[in-house]
Amino acid sequence: FPNPAVSIVNVKYNLKVQSMINLVVTDITGRVVELINEEKQTEGAHTLVLNLDKLDSGVYFIELQKDDFKITQKIILK
Repeated sequence: FPNPAVSIVNVKYNLKVQSMINLVVTDITGRVVELINEEKQTEGAHTLVLNLDKLDSGVYFIELQKDDFKITQKIILK
């Protein structure tokens, strides 16, 4: 949130166990435009504040991957 976004996006997630996290922002064609985070994180609640002000307006996807689980959220930058 917020969505549509201006340039700052908050990504909140909760881990049940310590896990390797990979967070990627892709454009509408699937090209990776930003690798935000790739690290082992502790269990519990996490919030990443993404500053995407260097990206042009348009549709992007934020993909959060943990082990064999992956979730993708569409965002619109204005």
